Amino acid sequence: MKKWNKKALALLGLGAATLVGGTFAYYNQTVSLDNPLGTGKYENELVEDYTPPTEDVKPGATIAKKVGAKNTGDYPVMVRIRMDEKWTRVVLDADGKPTNQTTPVESLSQTNGSNNLPIFNIADTAYNEGNDQQKLWQATQPGDETESNGLTANDNTVVRKNLGDSTKWIYNAADGYWYYYKILGKGETTDGNLLESISIASNIDLGHYTQKDYYYVGTGEKEAVPDNAWTEYKVTRTKGTDGKTWVTDIELYNDDKTSTTSVGDENGDGEVNAIDLAIALNVPADKKLFRKNESILDENAKGYADANYTLMVTSQFVQATPDALKTAWTKDAEGNTVALPAEIQAVIDSINADTVGATGNSDSTTP
Repeated sequence: MKKWNKKALALLGLGAATLVGGTFAYYNQTVSLDNPLGTGKYENELVEDYTPPTEDVKPGATIAKKVGAKNTGDYPVMVRIRMDEKWTRVVLDADGKPTNQTTPVESLSQTNGSNNLPIFNIADTAYNEGNDQQKLWQATQPGDETESNGLTANDNTVVRKNLGDSTKWIYNAADGYWYYYKILGKGETTDGNLLESISIASNIDLGHYTQKDYYYVGTGEKEAVPDNAWTEYKVTRTKGTDGKTWVTDIELYNDDKTSTTSVGDENGDGEVNAIDLAIALNVPADKKLFRKNESILDENAKGYADANYTLMVTSQFVQATPDALKTAWTKDAEGNTVALPAEIQAVIDSINADTVGATGNSDSTTP
């Protein structure tokens, strides 16, 4: 038997160990530990108490409309609300029938082309007669010679927003929002409504109306006269110093339907009236003179007549952390910086970001 010396055996053993060592993986172990972390939710409500009228609203009417906010989520939030209003009128087709389209009732009181019209507080005595806050606010319409010229271009808002507790809501003219004065905690509702009601101005401009006069010479009753049988004539009416309106001239249209011939005082009694018209028309003894007067809305000066009003109320809830509020409230849609009311900025500056929760931001709108 061949003998191996100890040195050779030692080298062989080392080689074997090296070979075996090359086939082993290094020790590697992965350990995981779950760390449960749940998040709450941001839920909010725009609280409104409003029953829309079922009939057309009359000038001077007040309609209850209470608007507030509630935090129904798990974390503190801050809230702001804005009110935008618009007047629209249904578009008629060629036959005078309503379509599904609407057109805006334009008013220059809209700021920067938007529908954010002036908002007046019930306590603004400048808009009350004689500083009596119990009297209904009178809408001012600067530039109007009368209250019914049918032009809306220079009208102020004609729907008053009667605010609630104005000490709890701070208006920011820079963005048109009303800011609630403090942080709204979990489950809390604003302790003062932003809005209590809206009032329609008692002298709202419901359009300019023109009077048209017609006559018919015939027999029978007025109700039996066909519509196309009436002949239009022109009447000039003048209001006297006693407030009464008198007819001062009657004119008959000539064949060209444009020029007229004055009737005048045919019987010499010092007045111009239906008797003079009958004499001028030479009404036969066996026939009657029928007259009718129509009040017609001027299509070019409708004012707010036959129109629909919408008050859009938009709320924005933002988590009560400085970074979130800065992102949401200090920039407008174009990225321009918007200054917040000093009182609201002070609340934001006092927030401890470590104590108010995670992220969230929500908007809600109601008409």
